[in-house]
Order: sequence, then structure tokens, then C-alpha cells
Amino acid sequence: MRALVTGATGFVGRYLVLELRRRGWNVICLVRRQVEPVDPEIECVTADLSQPTDIPFLQLAVRPIDALFHFGALLPGKEISARQYLTVNSTATAHLLEIAANLDIKSVVYASSLPFIGRPEHLPINEDHSTKPMHPYHLSKLCGELACEMARRISGRSITSLRITSPYGPGMQSRVVLSRFVESTLRSKDIHWLGGGTRAQNFVHVRDVVRAALLATATQNPGVYNVGGRETTTMKELALLVTQLSPIKGCEATAAEGVDPEEGIRWEIDLTRAQAGLGYTPSIALPDGLADYIEWARSGARAPSWWKS
Repeated sequence: MRALVTGATGFVGRYLVLELRRRGWNVICLVRRQVEPVDPEIECVTADLSQPTDIPFLQLAVRPIDALFHFGALLPGKEISARQYLTVNSTATAHLLEIAANLDIKSVVYASSLPFIGRPEHLPINEDHSTKPMHPYHLSKLCGELACEMARRISGRSITSLRITSPYGPGMQSRVVLSRFVESTLRSKDIHWLGGGTRAQNFVHVRDVVRAALLATATQNPGVYNVGGRETTTMKELALLVTQLSPIKGCEATAAEGVDPEEGIRWEIDLTRAQAGLGYTPSIALPDGLADYIEWARSGARAPSWWKS
């Protein structure tokens, strides 16, 4: 089996490449900057998703490709225009779908984003929830998903979008709440949640996300699926759990001054469709995954990677 992976050096992409190799797949990584793989069965093709028409698909056609995993994206950042998001995340997705058709790639898996629904209007959140993007990034991910759905309906090909909640694990972004809480305790600092700490997120371990992506390549029911973790956790519960699991004792978790603008919002995810259509059930409970993450962060180890540093 042979896979093409975009976003291969990103947080989820690096785990996906390693798991594909562990299962015996040959992997082509579409990367923005050239890196040197540690494994001879991993190839690198340089391409910039901000210039989607320059993606060198002819170079990819040397041998058949069984699956395309599209995990590359321009992530939220400062001073990024809606045009840039739409070019990198939407136009490039449409172009990759054309490449998949031209190369007769049997399966396409697209990393979508659940937060483009806006504020949850009903719980649990299923795949039929209305979509109301509140940020250009979320708009661009929704446009990418719609392009996938259109291509699937027209062509009948196996194209699946995974609406991922809040992935976590070694190598995750340092600015998200889970990693910030952990970093505070490892520096012997107290943790503070905003407001009443009732805002609740659904955290899913990166290895469960990878497992869902691989299940999507084998499904007989391609479409749109939520991918989340076992439980929904409030910020207060998360803070208390981090202090409980941290090896650095003496830190406290308390309320900070100020109001949480998302007070009371719950991201409670319905995984019924994913269980039925993909066979996906999250395997890693938050306390277990969080304990492993804290140990990794404390050790100062490098995140798993398939390329030489």
C-alpha cells in the first residue's frame, strides 16, 4: 500500500506517517521544505499549498497511490487574511481532489474541523449540526469539506472528512489550554481557569485521530464523521486533573479574575455515526493520555518524527 500525506511534518501528520510505516505502507510526504527521512520507504515531494497549481502531481504518478491523507493546512495566526486561508485550505483542497481523480487514488481522507459549527446549538453535537464559522480559518476548512462532499457525490469515490475536536499529545501546539496548564505545573506555578471554569472541551488523543484516519481508508460508508475523545471536560476539571497528575506538587488550581467569554459552552460530541460507519471508538481516556503527555513534557524529549533533525 502506498499513501500520499500532506501536512506530514505537522502535529497529527507526523504520527500518521509513523503509523503508516509501522503497518508496512510506503509513504510520500508532500512537504513545504525539504527534510531528510530516516526511513528509505518514505519519500518527500516539495510543494507549497499556497500555490496549489504548482503541486507536482506528475512526479507522484510514477507508482499507484492507494490513499491520500490531506492534513496540511494554514493554521490560525496573526495578521492572516481570509484570502490566504481560502487559498491554502480551500483552493488547495479542491486541487488535491483533482489530482486524486487524475491519479485514480482509491481513498481520500480530509482533516476537517468541528469548530466551524460556531457555538453549539444542541447537544450532543452530531454531523447534522448547522455550520456558522466565526473565523476565516474555520470558513476555509468548511469550504474544503464541501469540496470533498461535492467530489464524493459526483464521482462516487471514497472521500471522507473527519471533523476533529481538540487533538492533544506530545508535539502539540504550546499555546492551547491543555499544554499551558501542564507547562505551568512543571514550572511550579499555579493554574488558573477563567470565570466559573464551566467551559468544556472534548480532547482526543492524536493516536486516536490517526486510527480514525486509517479506518476511513477501509470504510464502505465514506462521508462526514466526528472524531473526538471519550469525555467532555470543563476547564476546572482539566486544571484539577493536571495538578493531580503532575509530579511537581504544591501547585494549586484556582479561579482567575475575569470572565470567560465562552462560559458554559460545552463541546459534547456525538460519535454514534463514527462508531457505525468507521468502527471508531476512542481508545485513550483523558487521564491516561494526559499522564503520558505530562511525562513527555517533563522529560524534555523530542516529539516523535520520521525525519532527521
